[in-house]
Amino acid sequence: MMKLFNAQRKNLMNGKGIRKYLLYAIGEIILVVIGILIAVSINNANEVRKTKNHLKNVFVTYQEDLKLDTLKVYIMLCNYWIQERRCLTNF
Repeated sequence: MMKLFNAQRKNLMNGKGIRKYLLYAIGEIILVVIGILIAVSINNANEVRKTKNHLKNVFVTYQEDLKLDTLKVYIMLCNYWIQERRCLTNF
């Protein structure tokens, strides 16, 4: 495949085909730019996906920590009220 393109390029450069060669070169540049834009677009989509997954993990961890902390506070309050009742009954 590359030999075909190299041969075509040499044929265009040798003869009167300077204009054709310039069109060929511009077309080649456009194809490379399109390829780069596609690669950047895919990379951006992948970064967005990774960011969403990370945020989801952070929110799940936050929710679990909040549940644990709420349970700890509830246990502490229960213990406090149990101790208060004992103190009140001692008087």
